[in-house]
Amino acid sequence: MVLLYALARPLPSLLAFTNNRTSFPSEVSLETLDGCSDLQSCRAIEEILYSCIAVVFACTWIAIHPNIPRHFAFWDNSNNELADPFTISWALVTAQNISCMLLSLLVPELIIFWAMRQWFAARYIAKKYSRYGWTNTHGHFLIMGGFALFKDGAYICTLQDSDSFSDSDRDVALAIARNLGRQVEFQTISSGEKRESQESEQLELEDDHSPPLLPKYTLQVSGEGSSGATCLLEFLVQHKYIVITENEITAKSMGDGLTKIIAVGQTSWFIAQCIARTIEGLVITDLEIVTVAFALLNIAAYFLWWNKPQRVRHPVKIDYCRSYSVLITSELKKKESKIWNKLQALFAWLFQQIITVRNGLTDWRKGYWELDDVSELPWPVRAIVFLIRITFDLLARAILFGFVVAVCAVVVAVAAGIAIIAGALIIVVSICIIVLIFLWIVFKQSADVISGDAHYQTGLKSDPFRLYLTVVFLFLVFGGIHCVPWNFTFPTHTERILWRISAVTVTAFPFASFALFAVVGFLAGGTSDTVGEVIGALVATSLTLAYTGARITLIVVALMELRMLPASAYQTVDWTRLIPHI
Repeated sequence: MVLLYALARPLPSLLAFTNNRTSFPSEVSLETLDGCSDLQSCRAIEEILYSCIAVVFACTWIAIHPNIPRHFAFWDNSNNELADPFTISWALVTAQNISCMLLSLLVPELIIFWAMRQWFAARYIAKKYSRYGWTNTHGHFLIMGGFALFKDGAYICTLQDSDSFSDSDRDVALAIARNLGRQVEFQTISSGEKRESQESEQLELEDDHSPPLLPKYTLQVSGEGSSGATCLLEFLVQHKYIVITENEITAKSMGDGLTKIIAVGQTSWFIAQCIARTIEGLVITDLEIVTVAFALLNIAAYFLWWNKPQRVRHPVKIDYCRSYSVLITSELKKKESKIWNKLQALFAWLFQQIITVRNGLTDWRKGYWELDDVSELPWPVRAIVFLIRITFDLLARAILFGFVVAVCAVVVAVAAGIAIIAGALIIVVSICIIVLIFLWIVFKQSADVISGDAHYQTGLKSDPFRLYLTVVFLFLVFGGIHCVPWNFTFPTHTERILWRISAVTVTAFPFASFALFAVVGFLAGGTSDTVGEVIGALVATSLTLAYTGARITLIVVALMELRMLPASAYQTVDWTRLIPHI
């Protein structure tokens, strides 16, 4: 019957609709069947969704190269670590990865901004430490928190590149120099005054009484084959406390070259098939437009992070106090003894529970079988009395249980109405809280990326001007791609207006941000610092909400369009199927 009905319908003209998205036919399903008469040259909605999701996943998870997990205080901007990198739980690491993925989904341009900062910083570090055999991979590994300084097993800090020694760095260098038996002198950058290692003890005692502004020092070490170190990191590298090759760093990465090639190949195939569809005059869905924008940024991220290890879990431990290495075995034995004690306690508890159950059964048997009033009766009569008593006891317990169940049912019935109302309120409040937390995470992560704090540290001392030019250009490209469907036909007029407004918002975001902050800076010039900070925070929050809302709107409208696609959207370009892809 279905076949007869289909044959009885007039065949619509596919050619009139292939290159035109000005109107939808009245029977989209039949149009689709006519456009996909050759099953080898058509695709289903599931294939469109699957290919887009695969590319988006490659852009938001596989392509992201986060720093080594570190536990920072989330609610302030002090960048103080709450724990060393070796004690962070997998739950916190997963939460950090998800938040980074969420940021890359909503504001992918900021991920490129972060990656570009790290790219510049890694090149600078590789050039500075080139005489020690360091490469761009070493630079990326240092920036992502790859070297953790310990003393006797106690975490001190994560090593970073610097132009001078701080007071704490100076103390570490003095301790290492004593172990090496070398003479150390510090040269003050401002005056050139040298301080011999013999004066170091007095300097350490005067730390508490030193003036607020202390001079910075450049270390000079006397000895064969040594030269001046500009910071503690270089001092440790010079004295072979940090000895790691590029291959050893790459081995710590959870991704390899093959994974990157597969991800880049998938995104390149997706871009190629979209270009081929345009050349062939086939319709490109809005979801594919959104995905193409992701794919282009994905290729840029892979280029910038090509030498950066991916998802390294722990840093390299640099313990400058050698005595701790002797205690590793004893510490392992202590851990093993703790585990054995816990197992012994568990077995003792299980044994105690078995004894308790056995004693209860014994008491129950004695209570019915060995009573004084039946102990003198013959065995058959005694057994009958025993069964009668058990029956009455179980019956009484059943009646009591039934009464309790009835009372509970009444209480539940009375509380059901209150529970429904309270549950609805709880659901509404929970949704509001989740939305607020979601917006706060996006805002906090965006602020950290822009400032280079917390998990998005870059080690770049100053941003080159060409970095901002490149980021603005990427904003324009990313937003301009979303303006491509400007004259496409959408299922409803409302969806078209929403798409246009959101695309313009995403494209004009960098210019609007610069203009608003310039105006705010000009207007707040004559006010107090507090008023200026409040106005700046309000403007930043408004811009973040506007951009986030526009990005979410684009994604939602693109997904809603799949319910009503033109016929040529289901057609494929034959040669693109020959390219290996997921």
